[in-house]
Amino acid sequence: GNDRILYTVGDGDDVVDGGNDSGGPGPDYDILGITGDATARTFTVGKISGGTEIDPHAIDSSAVDATDLFITYTGPNAGSIRADEIERVKFNLSADDTIVFGDTTGTSLASNTIFVTSGGGNNTFDLRHYAGISTVLINDTDDTNGGDTDVVQLSGKRVDWTITQSGQYFI
Repeated sequence: GNDRILYTVGDGDDVVDGGNDSGGPGPDYDILGITGDATARTFTVGKISGGTEIDPHAIDSSAVDATDLFITYTGPNAGSIRADEIERVKFNLSADDTIVFGDTTGTSLASNTIFVTSGGGNNTFDLRHYAGISTVLINDTDDTNGGDTDVVQLSGKRVDWTITQSGQYFI
């Protein structure tokens, strides 16, 4: 079914298998929610090969064994999350955080499924090396007079990107 896994920064290294999704009236998503803390951290989102591969077939023979998604973060009590069968990731940031997006091709992430909620703090979103099918949606929840500055780093030419402001969302 559709699972929601909640992870709070500082919880250590975790392995997550979202399991097979079926039976619902589309889209069937397992969601990994990551909540930051008051410490400025750097999160890195990508994929990993090697090490202990998550094998969802061990529990469900109909599951899809995709490349594992790998998210790490720095700072006190730094940690990582290795995940398979996770279709959506939601970040909830509250400090001067940086998210570096790398290559997520071949993972279970579905399109339009990386969401970042950025509250207070001067956050940086580095998409210069991002590769994958997911759209990254950034929601800055403080008002434009909030006193912070968030930065989105892109590579390539302006015509390579579609940037849309919808309320507080830039797509």
